Parts: sequence; structure tokens; C-alpha cells
Amino acid sequence: MVSPGRLFFLHAEPLIAMHSDPGSYRIVKLRHKNPDRAIGCHAGDIVGRLDHVSSEITRVTLYFGEGGRSIELAGHDRLLHVVAVHSFYFHRPELNERVRELKRTLDQSNRFKELKLMAETVVPQSLDGNILK
Repeated sequence: MVSPGRLFFLHAEPLIAMHSDPGSYRIVKLRHKNPDRAIGCHAGDIVGRLDHVSSEITRVTLYFGEGGRSIELAGHDRLLHVVAVHSFYFHRPELNERVRELKRTLDQSNRFKELKLMAETVVPQSLDGNILK
């Protein structure tokens, strides 16, 4: 998902979080403390929500907040300080599969990072037990 004007795209983690709890608001991005320094990206908060419109369609809605102010929840289903809303519609089974793939990719990535760190901390040795320099 890329916003109009390519000012924002959604990372895997927030999408997975929204997918695991449909109908709830999730923080996608926190606002910049100094909105004037937000170059090439939205200065305010971005909050997302995933809703199953039907058995076949899922909607992901992104709410873009004002720069310099936090998005606030008013009541059960109303957000304050929102300046733009973008909605994306997906075929539900296809989105479910994409989220499964993203979860698998992140799990494998984390495992790879662990193995890489372990390999970097082990002293390399030759087959005869001598330390390699």
C-alpha cells in the first residue's frame, strides 16, 4: 500500500497488528516532534484500522494526523485531529495469505539475525583447531 503522492507506505508490523485485531485502531507512525523537519514523509501521527467489510473484502484505513498534535480517540469510534483518510480495499483471502507470508518473512529474518550475530561472535577456527587470523 502506498499513499497518493507516495508520501507514506505501510510496514509489515503495523499491518500484522491490525490484521490480528480487526476493528481496533493501531499506531502506524508517531508524529515528528518538530513537524517542520519532516521531509519526504507525513509530519503527524498515522493510525490504522482493518475492517472486514464482507466475507470477501477487507478494508485498511489510514488516518493521517495534524503535524504537532497527537491523534486522540474520542468515544468508541471517533478520532480527533485527523487531516486526511486513505482507504484501501483487498480481497480478504489474498490479504490473509499476504499477512501469513509477512509473518513468516519476519520470523525468518529475526532467526537469520540471531544466527548472524552468533557467527560474528564465534572465533573462527580451522579444521585442525587453530584460530584463523
